[in-house]
Amino acid sequence: MLKLDFQVVGMNRLFSLIDTPLRDFSADWPGVFTILEDAEKEQYASLGAAGVHGEWAPHKDPAYTRRVERKYPLAQIERASGRVFYSLTGRTGDSVRRSGAMWMEFGTEARYARWQQTGTGKMVARRLMDWNEAVRTKLEKYFQRRILARYRAKGFAVSRGFLSPGETIGAGEARRIGLAAYEREAMTPLSAAM
Repeated sequence: MLKLDFQVVGMNRLFSLIDTPLRDFSADWPGVFTILEDAEKEQYASLGAAGVHGEWAPHKDPAYTRRVERKYPLAQIERASGRVFYSLTGRTGDSVRRSGAMWMEFGTEARYARWQQTGTGKMVARRLMDWNEAVRTKLEKYFQRRILARYRAKGFAVSRGFLSPGETIGAGEARRIGLAAYEREAMTPLSAAM
């Protein structure tokens, strides 16, 4: 089995003093699954070049390559039967798409996918789940939009952008979101804590 485990940690401590909508990400995981499935489609279409580790290397064993080409004459690399591809890019019996309030799993139940990802003594690694910075940015932006929408729906005023630790907002922005006390008491706006 090959899977990604993702857990949200530290949120209870950070938001324990306010009524936060960030205790359950169940509604967000389907969007994450879609982003990851699209990333897998791009990874396969580029023969691995879209990933961080670059294009997939050819098989080490020429005899094995000939056997695969005879059995699957039109298949591209890593898509002989399509079992792993379809389980990572859609929903099949091998697809792993599980989630809870603060966690999710994405991957495939096809046992040989693990060897494709890590390689073996006879087989080079071809990282199927090898997401680049663009995918990470899509996930980050997706969560930013979802989190901001939740807080705004709860009636919180949220600054226009996320702040880095130590970064501040101007007085005009603070007044716009209702933090007049920000000027007097050096309060940290909600988005600075995220």
